[in-house]
Amino acid sequence: MIAQNTVVSQSPVVSASQETVIQQHGTRLQALVEEMIGGVLQTVQEHLPLHELERQTWARLLAMGHEVLALLFALLGPGDVGETVTLGEGRKLRRLVALHHRPYQSPFGDFDLARYGYGTREGQELELVPLDERLALPAGKFSYLLQEWDQSEIMEAPFGQASRIVKRILGLKQYVDSLEQMNRQMSEQVESYHQSQAVPPPESEASLVVQTIDHKGVIIRHPADRSTIADHDPQAEPRQDRKRMAAVASVYTVEPYVRTPEQVLEALFAPPGQRRSEILPRPRPQHKRLRACLSHVDSQGDEINGTAAMFGWLAEETQARNPQGLKTLIHITDGERQLRTGCDVFQAAVPMVAILDLLHATSRVWAMSRLFCGDEASRTVFVKERVRWILCGEVTSVVQSLRSLATRRKFKGKPRAEVDKVCAYFESNADRMHYDEYLAKGYPIASGVIEGACRHVVKDRMERTGMGWTVAGAQAMLSLRCLWVGDEWDVYLAFRTEQETKRLHSHRADLKEMKWALAI
Repeated sequence: MIAQNTVVSQSPVVSASQETVIQQHGTRLQALVEEMIGGVLQTVQEHLPLHELERQTWARLLAMGHEVLALLFALLGPGDVGETVTLGEGRKLRRLVALHHRPYQSPFGDFDLARYGYGTREGQELELVPLDERLALPAGKFSYLLQEWDQSEIMEAPFGQASRIVKRILGLKQYVDSLEQMNRQMSEQVESYHQSQAVPPPESEASLVVQTIDHKGVIIRHPADRSTIADHDPQAEPRQDRKRMAAVASVYTVEPYVRTPEQVLEALFAPPGQRRSEILPRPRPQHKRLRACLSHVDSQGDEINGTAAMFGWLAEETQARNPQGLKTLIHITDGERQLRTGCDVFQAAVPMVAILDLLHATSRVWAMSRLFCGDEASRTVFVKERVRWILCGEVTSVVQSLRSLATRRKFKGKPRAEVDKVCAYFESNADRMHYDEYLAKGYPIASGVIEGACRHVVKDRMERTGMGWTVAGAQAMLSLRCLWVGDEWDVYLAFRTEQETKRLHSHRADLKEMKWALAI
């Protein structure tokens, strides 16, 4: 507890000087209200367009907000709570002579806050800043509300564009570097947030547990000290070779969805937008959780393998949500070897049904149709027939037909190599392509959840023209985008604010009990 040496009355008394300050700000607020009313009357009398009134009103509302905060700061003053205070452990601090300034930027404008600090002596780190504690100010200059608005915009728009939008709407000047730094700082509590999450209530879960993981490339930009002209070197590393793979993973539960191969085939080849009323509505995933990780060095200097980290999380999340192993576990990925190996390493002893994403199989059939068919109609017939075989569990028939066609047409060189590569892919993944069995049991057979996550988390925001990322910046954006896409954004922001307030302002509750001597 903080003990104050002076006694203050139970009820705050507004002094004459405080009344003067309130009246000064109140007069300015009243003037702004009268200006807004005058703007309405002027619009009526002079037949002015509505957008002019809206623009004037918005500017005055921002000015009113600035006056409201200015009044608060004026009344609280510099945070003088006496010459000395005593902390709970009995350590006494004294009020330091010099006022300490800090900038504060809110959606309503900029402020310079002059505050008293308390410590043992001048020159030492401040141990208590009452004004900061009382108002629960953030660590940096940007208000929590402004951070929320900035970063909400940045979740969808480039940093420079977000800076221009904020300036146009709020009239605030924010540098791109500041927004990038804010983004990285905002991501620092993501891991703590994930660790604080409770396991979903068992009664709210569905009967199938699904885990899925995929890779998506992120362009890593050249070091800051690399010259611009170096990119024009003919021997320079191609842009696509500067990609670092982010592992994107998801766990959710879902109810079985029984279908026949013919129903799936009909849905796959139906014209865009055509509804298939004969198929029951698809069950919705429950408690879908999403993570993404690049290989990087963390804040403690430890090297983190992104794929290994995500497989570790898949195992932990699945164990937490299916502790007795009573639910059927479905693991859906494409045929990438690294993903198969990761599953073997992290969940070798865990019973699961491993399924190859159907669309990674069908895409290869389409590729083969270009080799064997000359027109679009014949290609469609070719693909539909072989996709039917695949859905019926007849992968061997597809391999045999492709090799037989290649032999009859005397394919050699590159065309033959392409056929052999696809056949090898089907053969190596045949144990994960029993689609007839999966459909009969209502299992999902495509990784639409993770494909959508890769698109929304990475591609839509991080693969725009000309974009390049530092590893730290990319990981920060990935962590935050998972929360944004997963509808956890508002919950996370509240968690982060609460955690930072606890860390920065451990004496806030004590100050609330104190009789704060109002300023002026």
